[in-house]
Amino acid sequence: MQYVPEPPLGILPLFLCTDLKYGILDPTQWPQLYTPEYEFLCTLRRRPTCPHPRYPSCIWWKPQQATDFCVVEGSVFKSLGLISTQSLAPLRQAVNDLVPEIADYVNKVGRDERLARFQAEMLAAADRLVFFPSTFRDALFQVVQVQRFWLMARAVLDYHAVFTAPHKDKTGIIPNDIEHGWMGAFCADPTLVQKLLDARIPVWHVRPRIPVTGLVVQAEVPLRQPDQEDVATKPLDPDSPPLYSGAAGPHHLQLVCFRTPTYLDLSGSPLLVSHGPQPYPKAYSAVAADKVAPSGSSRAEKRSNTKQKRSKQLPYAKPHPSTIRGRDKFMELPHKWMPPALPAWQQAMESTDRTAPAKHPTELWGYWVPEPALLVGPVADERTERYIMNWLRMRPAWLYLLRAPRQSVPLVSAQWWRDYLNGLNTPSNPQNPTRTAQRREKIAKVFSGVLDMKDYQEGDGGVSWFSHHFKRLDHALCPLILWEVFELGFRYELLALDRVLVPAHGTRRVDVEREREHLLSLVFADRSLYALERLPTTPAGLAAPVPQARVRCLEALRQVELRWPLCPEVIAEASPLTISSSAVEIESLEREISAFYVHTFYAYSGRAPLVPHALPSSLYPSQCRP
Repeated sequence: MQYVPEPPLGILPLFLCTDLKYGILDPTQWPQLYTPEYEFLCTLRRRPTCPHPRYPSCIWWKPQQATDFCVVEGSVFKSLGLISTQSLAPLRQAVNDLVPEIADYVNKVGRDERLARFQAEMLAAADRLVFFPSTFRDALFQVVQVQRFWLMARAVLDYHAVFTAPHKDKTGIIPNDIEHGWMGAFCADPTLVQKLLDARIPVWHVRPRIPVTGLVVQAEVPLRQPDQEDVATKPLDPDSPPLYSGAAGPHHLQLVCFRTPTYLDLSGSPLLVSHGPQPYPKAYSAVAADKVAPSGSSRAEKRSNTKQKRSKQLPYAKPHPSTIRGRDKFMELPHKWMPPALPAWQQAMESTDRTAPAKHPTELWGYWVPEPALLVGPVADERTERYIMNWLRMRPAWLYLLRAPRQSVPLVSAQWWRDYLNGLNTPSNPQNPTRTAQRREKIAKVFSGVLDMKDYQEGDGGVSWFSHHFKRLDHALCPLILWEVFELGFRYELLALDRVLVPAHGTRRVDVEREREHLLSLVFADRSLYALERLPTTPAGLAAPVPQARVRCLEALRQVELRWPLCPEVIAEASPLTISSSAVEIESLEREISAFYVHTFYAYSGRAPLVPHALPSSLYPSQCRP
């Protein structure tokens, strides 16, 4: 080699740097110590000096905010947007081209868990770039994540190809020309050094500083420092502690290779602060032999260890008056725009035991999205339209906020939603500056720490919702808008309840959360937990009209509930649902699954859940195509 890079030796701190990478401890930017668990890192591709057919330039591309970032139309925060489709096209093509190569490798060699993880994270970050608006910095971070995991996956394939291909030419001589396009590695083992050299991989032999007699030094090559234009070393947040501090090697490589924060700007919104020292408010876990008990039922608490055989599916006696605050939220609100209820879920709502006194209002869980009934609650059509349009304006910022890690029960009250939807973001009145300041203060209390209030904009212009753009509300879309709100509410409430019942502790917390998100995503037809990537064209998943078409998602929800304490025997001991199951069998177990979910959610949250609804039949298949 004609150069010697400075090796990352000694006790070093690991930071996320200003270029959203990890400085000289980042194997995609600088050679690392050869580590058997991460042997493939030596075949990571350097940034090429000239075009390479297998390594497109988009893998090192950096988007520019002025030319590549498109702000979401109508959002109350003008800082939220997406990288343009045209700008993303080369990167998405590189991802799509790599996927079949990975599949071919798996077919020939077998499954590699590291490769599977790299592919999954690469595809997830690519989807976030396309479907989920964010700040530009977070969009840039998603680009870096796609590129990182693309390079990691490519390196696994290249390493295998290098060591399965013959190293000798036809004359039996090993070529001594080094492939300078690979990152290479530092290595202290002479045998491994020779192995990498034979494979034409750049390698630098690290040896103790001891005198060697009889050695003629022809020239000394100075250590090469990283170019600050290519490798940033300044921490992104100098006040934060390092992600890791210690010797470079397996521990730091595990963090760099597999650490996958989804967004950076979602730091610590007051919305997500817990009510107390526990991640969620203390909730009753007492379950009676015939029902999941709401808080306040001493009879149920005495039998908390009783195994539940099945969920109660018949209506109880008259609910306690304290459980009904205004409208009875366990009953469907009749409205022309309200999507139809699903029979099993409606029965589960109606069979909830509410005979005990309700929890204190301070113990009730808040809402992750506004209640659909709140959107269509006003009597005047004009106010209803204003509510829905204001929700659509808030929606991009709100869904961005909800993707924060370790999210707790939201503290946003129904009154906050009502005030906002009724006109918190209407154009400010110069005659009433006090009210304008109050509006901004209420918004800031929710979004401070996540979004800059200087990017907040008031107005009543057009909005974007999936592929629809309109300045005035399209009434034909209203049932579908409400259907999406039900879907979002169910997804976030399911995630919150699962975090309560199956908490993640200890050193595996990150892995447990990742496994949880994967398991819960299978409950939905689009396999997306946090938001809908696109509008459906036909009913699917839990809302599919044919029982056999609901099987996959129902079975996924059953697998989720099997992990919960006191899962009813009828669910736990049931045979897995398959497409060969009879309609009667599917619908019977569906009622048990939905009832257990609804009753358990009420026992912990103290309020009615938002449950799946049927896709409005008047809209598909033509009118609701994204």
